Amino acid sequence: MAPTLVERIEAVFERWLFAHRRIWLLLFAVLSALLLWQALLLKPEASLKKLVPAHHPFILNYLKFESELRPLGNSIRISVETTQGDIYTREYLELIKKITDEVFYVPGSIVAISDRCGHRTHCGSRPPRTG
Repeated sequence: MAPTLVERIEAVFERWLFAHRRIWLLLFAVLSALLLWQALLLKPEASLKKLVPAHHPFILNYLKFESELRPLGNSIRISVETTQGDIYTREYLELIKKITDEVFYVPGSIVAISDRCGHRTHCGSRPPRTG
């Protein structure tokens, strides 16, 4: 049976490839050295500014107050400000109670609410739900 066209092309290519094997080995050695050199220039960058969408309104707001927020870690703080009177009005205290009740059952939360003057109400960690 006579070899097919594909088998003849494969045989010619195989003879040519192995006849010039030193050139191929040198080519792959140079290519490997270049890729190794480029790999050594890579530096991991885990900067928050490069990982988030920089023009999103939430990110712009975070970056505006970054120096104040960075020391807080992974906590969320809720601050409430009164614009009239002091913090001991019925309306203000009811608002604090409503916010505390809403946040109290967020899983894993420790509720601490402070007003703009730095007064703080600490309610401790939430109890486990039963039922």
